[in-house]
Amino acid sequence: MRYSSNTTQSNTSFTRHTLLHVCLLCIILMEFVTFPKLPVIQVAPINVALLATMFLMLLNISTLPRINGCLVSLIGLLMFYALYDYALGMLLNKPDVHFPASSFRSVIELALFCVACRTDKDVLRAMHFIGYGALISAIVGLLIYLYGEPWLGIRNWLLQSTNVSKGVAGKGLWITGLSGEHFLFGYLIATAPVVALINAQSSRIPAIWYGSFFMLVYALYINAERGAVLCCLMAVVFLAVRWRLLSPFKILAAASLALLAVVYKSSVQVVSSGSLHGTSLIHRFESGSSLGERMHWLMSGINAVLDNPFSGVSKVEYARVFYNRNMHLLDLPNDLIYVHNHYITPGMNVGVVGWVMVIIFLLKLQYILRYVYTYSWLNTEYKALYQGIPVALVTVMAVALFHNTGLFNNEPTTICLMGVLFAAYQVLAQHQADAKIHAEQHLSQGSRDA
Repeated sequence: MRYSSNTTQSNTSFTRHTLLHVCLLCIILMEFVTFPKLPVIQVAPINVALLATMFLMLLNISTLPRINGCLVSLIGLLMFYALYDYALGMLLNKPDVHFPASSFRSVIELALFCVACRTDKDVLRAMHFIGYGALISAIVGLLIYLYGEPWLGIRNWLLQSTNVSKGVAGKGLWITGLSGEHFLFGYLIATAPVVALINAQSSRIPAIWYGSFFMLVYALYINAERGAVLCCLMAVVFLAVRWRLLSPFKILAAASLALLAVVYKSSVQVVSSGSLHGTSLIHRFESGSSLGERMHWLMSGINAVLDNPFSGVSKVEYARVFYNRNMHLLDLPNDLIYVHNHYITPGMNVGVVGWVMVIIFLLKLQYILRYVYTYSWLNTEYKALYQGIPVALVTVMAVALFHNTGLFNNEPTTICLMGVLFAAYQVLAQHQADAKIHAEQHLSQGSRDA
């Protein structure tokens, strides 16, 4: 009778875990493949899925695995920053202050990753679904780039629940995928080839992922985001050398061929209507903002925060500081007058306290990154997966060095890869605990035999 009761409890626990894991996979996919709001309740499907998942977690809270304390502190710090930003904005009457609903969504997602991924296979499936979402978004973007309609109409219908006023897309223009805006797609497409490479090394059918890798690299080039290309290139070369996929000579030859292809492509590409949104990657490297200009943006942001250490600064206040320091740049377009570095942005939002939170978060995060990468040997079958996850996350976080969006305002690719890292950390910690118990039992058995 006891055996029957234990079996029933085990089956129930397995069913709950499976249901939560399926919910997580659906949410991952909906982060990158946007669907329009539901017609009656006017709510995005991903928010409905998250609400249902949250209730499911609350109903089964006593049976859910405990989340590691270090991960709880990281998730709590993200939520505290969002609430502090909101409270300070309300207190100081700042413009465009909104309740941080997207931060609550990110917190629920990160917690879901921690409780819904209990095994190595769960972590691998989550990485696969990030790859699927990136691939679907890139394919839609490439179809729009090559053919225009009807794919552009399909994209606009899917994104009707998102602000796409800056999401320029069309035949022959930069691709934006299903991310709404060109630079937002840069986060996803910078990491997508890295994710494809990780999945290829961890999958039983690597040819599919290797084929996806080359398609995603092409989409990365058409996206024409310089920071995304540089971050992706460094990550791919690192993994190729680390896993000995290619010899240094082959890497050099492949890079040379890629450079020739890019030069040829840029020489024949036609810019539609003289718009910047059709220029090639090479043209952007030649005529885009220089390193000196970006340093002006960065230093102006730092000075603006130091001038207002407790309240932060608005975009107008930042522009005033910028132009006071750089009178020769008065003809710069207004939409470029911003710091363009996500790790400076929290200071601009809430003052020096924001920078303190960023430093604390990054210090704690680097421990998790090092742990997952170092202890990847605990499961040799999934070693490449656990070595690749920290690299993928660092890649997308490096892209945030060139833009204002990132972890602290809930960029989807960063949140999903952060969630996979948290899940990997918990799974590897469990492997380490099991290995320690096994070693102690082995020593105890050896002492008895002696």
